[in-house]
Amino acid sequence: MPKAPRRPPQLRGRIFRGSVAVSRGLLTRNDLRSAAWRPLFRDVYADSRLRVTHRARCAAVGRWLIPPGAAIAGRAAAALYGCPTPSRAAPVDVLVPKDSRIGPTAGLQVHHGEIDLGDVVERAGVRVTGPARTCWDLARWLDLVEAVVVIDALLARRLTDVSTLREYALARAGQRGWRSLLLAVDLADAGAESPQESRTRVRLVLAGLPRPQTRGSSPTRAGSWPGLTWPGRRSRSRWSTTGSGTTIPSSSTGTVDGSTGCSVASGSCCT
Repeated sequence: MPKAPRRPPQLRGRIFRGSVAVSRGLLTRNDLRSAAWRPLFRDVYADSRLRVTHRARCAAVGRWLIPPGAAIAGRAAAALYGCPTPSRAAPVDVLVPKDSRIGPTAGLQVHHGEIDLGDVVERAGVRVTGPARTCWDLARWLDLVEAVVVIDALLARRLTDVSTLREYALARAGQRGWRSLLLAVDLADAGAESPQESRTRVRLVLAGLPRPQTRGSSPTRAGSWPGLTWPGRRSRSRWSTTGSGTTIPSSSTGTVDGSTGCSVASGSCCT
């Protein structure tokens, strides 16, 4: 009968550095290769029974893998602020000062750049780019639609506001990405209720339609939410929630702002 792998109580349900566990005599190098432990990054392991979220991975990177002066950035920073997270396996964005070096590490997306005083804050002991710097990096690193999706979420949580982001961009006029941030901010809307709604709204505007208004409200019949509206126009777009909780676009008809409405087919815009 195979021998059960060692699971010291100090490490159960935890993420830890393998070298530290070995130096303290809790595990051996062979123990770390057993099914009891899952490697996350170089020298970083987790209890294999633990559900490791993207935020937990970001926290581990911030505590153990980045050099002094660096910070969790981009989508990873937004996740630590409570915004919708990428997949658990998505690389963790880190911003590293130009004069610092960090070796290639699987699971990290390393960006080098200038980091201004005030660009970094600390959350739960982890250095993270501030909301304004996070939005600037998103506008530089992602395509426009996906950058707006995350900026919408940061605005919705009142972590920053449109005027602050515009001032941040204008103060960096001439630097790479300042125009991209201005464009993303002009398209952003704190009232967006989901990433799907943000994507659809931005794609409709980029396709030439008038800018819709977002509507945050309670669910209506059959679990549907009013989504995007055009005041004074006979159109709206909304999303329905499936039994599994997935939000999908659906057409709708009815009365919108006192007039009979027709539907906007948004299915081709939402992925």
